[in-house]
Amino acid sequence: MKKTSTQLEMETTFSPTWFLKALGNGGLAVSFFMYLMFFIEHKNPLPTFSDLSRELASHDLRAVMVALVSGVILYFSYMYFYQLAVQLKRYFAYLKTDSYRNMLGTNDEITLMTLPLTLAMGINVIFVLGAVFVPHLWDYIEILFPFAILAFLAVGIYALKLFLNFFSDTLAKGNFDFVRNNNLGQMIAPFAFIMVSVGLAASVAMSHTKATNIFAFVTSVFFLVLAILLMNIKMLLGFKSIFKHGAHDEMTPTLWIAIPITTLIGITLIRLISGTYHHFLESSPNPIFLFIVLLTLFSIEVIFGLLGYTVMKRNNYFKKFVNGDQFHIGSYALICPGVAFVVLGLFFVNYGFIKTGFISKFSLTHWLLILPFVIVQLKTIQTLNRLNQKSKVLSFIQQKFD
Repeated sequence: MKKTSTQLEMETTFSPTWFLKALGNGGLAVSFFMYLMFFIEHKNPLPTFSDLSRELASHDLRAVMVALVSGVILYFSYMYFYQLAVQLKRYFAYLKTDSYRNMLGTNDEITLMTLPLTLAMGINVIFVLGAVFVPHLWDYIEILFPFAILAFLAVGIYALKLFLNFFSDTLAKGNFDFVRNNNLGQMIAPFAFIMVSVGLAASVAMSHTKATNIFAFVTSVFFLVLAILLMNIKMLLGFKSIFKHGAHDEMTPTLWIAIPITTLIGITLIRLISGTYHHFLESSPNPIFLFIVLLTLFSIEVIFGLLGYTVMKRNNYFKKFVNGDQFHIGSYALICPGVAFVVLGLFFVNYGFIKTGFISKFSLTHWLLILPFVIVQLKTIQTLNRLNQKSKVLSFIQQKFD
């Protein structure tokens, strides 16, 4: 049977890694929500529509900031859902191709984990949109938490199914290609699981229903432990191949994948610790303890950030794949680390310096500490725009040759 142009395109250009295009937009939407989280006064665990309406009514500089940030959140949320729809359409077509069947049983099968990862991000985006744009949503939050838990569990079970199919086949047949494993792309699996864990942990920190707390706590810890275990395994195997064969040029952005995983581990721990103290010990966690936890995780991110940047500069990755005329879908792996570094950085400044009383909120020192993360965020958006322009050119060329 003659293949259609769509099937030919799927076989030559598509891989599940394209879901990173949606993931990056979702991450940016959530990262801008952090400004509302840490700069707007709110009585609930999260800033809600009523809090933002109050700020908008003030007609001062904060009103401008709230309006601007809300608009940016809306834009990147739209781009997330748009890209998710586009890539899902391509993905379902891809499942019918020989390329998909040939990919199964190889190292590349792990890229299927980008779908549950992106879906879990989508639940977070919906949560943010609800908090910011839906009036009185928090009045019904205890009813909504069980549905959020079920949604994250559904994604987690789907991710577990995909991973066990790949991992069990690899263990049974011993067909893992260590030569092609000279990158950290395999860590997409723990990335997906920790995204599920952090979503479940939200109910632990914010729900006042004990049954909801306990169930969310148990399931969140399960996926947290699974993510940490796999992170260590995949990282050791990846670095073994990298040391032996050198880092894969097109996949060197995966050296930064530890950054978003570490950020999500940090937020998960904060939510689990806070929920445990508030609901079971009826107290608040020691700010110095949280400062030490976040400082440790932030240090890990800086180390991996410097390592990945040095390697990518050495092999001219930015010159070729970001600023140059070469394009690889793996370049979208640059977006989540930038987003995650900003998110953990804002948590670190707030919990590590503000809540401990080391510096005053809205002081000059506070703004100076925030500035580097704003710069990283803007650079991340610039990189995303450049990659989007390149992918548009690629799509145009493909259409001309169809």
